[in-house]
Amino acid sequence: MEVLGDYVLQFGKYKGKSFRWLLHNDVGYTVYLIKNVQNEEAAGLCMADSHSKDSLQSFVSYALSFQEIQALLTYEAGRGDGVTASSEDDQLVGFGARAKSRWKEIWDSRGDGYAHFVTGKRCVPGTRMSRLQHYLLKRQQSTTSSTPAEHPMKAPAEPLAMEEDVEMEREMLSIHNSDLQVQSYAMPVAAAALPTPLTQDSIEKIVQGILEMEQQQQRPEQKMRQTKPCLACGQPKSRYGTDGSSIHFFYQQGPVRDFYCSRKVHQTYAAEGLSDPRMPFEQFAASEFFQRELEATKKRVEEKARRQRLGSQPPDRLCRFCHLTLKQGPNSPHIHTGFPGVACKHIYCPSKVFSLYRDKGMAREMTWKEFGATPFFEAERRRWMEERTK
Repeated sequence: MEVLGDYVLQFGKYKGKSFRWLLHNDVGYTVYLIKNVQNEEAAGLCMADSHSKDSLQSFVSYALSFQEIQALLTYEAGRGDGVTASSEDDQLVGFGARAKSRWKEIWDSRGDGYAHFVTGKRCVPGTRMSRLQHYLLKRQQSTTSSTPAEHPMKAPAEPLAMEEDVEMEREMLSIHNSDLQVQSYAMPVAAAALPTPLTQDSIEKIVQGILEMEQQQQRPEQKMRQTKPCLACGQPKSRYGTDGSSIHFFYQQGPVRDFYCSRKVHQTYAAEGLSDPRMPFEQFAASEFFQRELEATKKRVEEKARRQRLGSQPPDRLCRFCHLTLKQGPNSPHIHTGFPGVACKHIYCPSKVFSLYRDKGMAREMTWKEFGATPFFEAERRRWMEERTK
């Protein structure tokens, strides 16, 4: 039994967990599985051999080897799920056209044929129909022991299979009070259409479908992966996630890996003759600007590797445009400020602003005070507002 504890479950919501884990973490589910297997065996039901069924039987055997589980089952059986004799009369039917009637009302109104119909059917023990049938038969026996019964009832010969009991209760749901006449059910046995029994293959498919549904319900929903936006164009850093205004590409040359954005290189080299903001990477790689961009990338990679070798990290975050610290101070050109009407802090980088508006007439990098007196200030404010609303 110690070896069985390491076996892996092949069914249910804990599929993949060991027998020992389930027994220690969910005793209620364990008792539920044991009762289901015992109820199937008591009803004479069986399923075709399968990995999930073998795993279930093995787990039940493993669980029943513990005295604590057996004691718990004994306690549950002692409590019972039935009702006492004093309260049987007040139990609700719970199914069919007489679902809201009490058992005693069914017995008292047995002249309408409903009680005869119930006792004339055969069903699996433990169902609502079976408990009501047992109650009516007890009342019939107590009546016949004192006085002759006015409405004789027939006891079922043997329990039906589960599928026939389901068909019977489905039939009961469609019965109306006006149809409850004894004569309407006094038909020859040969004329009664028996439901087609389920095959072993269909039962196995039903069980497999239930297990798959439980696994899907227990499977956590996968969160959509969020792609970082490109700082130059604001589009996702993806080859296929842009709106077409820029072209993205991931490339690698030797140990150097980098990200290509057509809008970014256009802003950088527009003043030197690069005119196409949607230039494909193949054309850019064949131009003279590619080698310059590659050298700049190599320097950044080498600097990062050097810092990692020395074990020293920069004290502050660096700007992706000028590669200087983003912290405002005497050693940084950045200004932490904001725009009128925009409720958000803005970090002004002269290098970034110059790359954005160089092709529109901006001649050099400017301080924040100089930039505020130019017409580019309003254009940058609108661009920043649009970027924050995305």
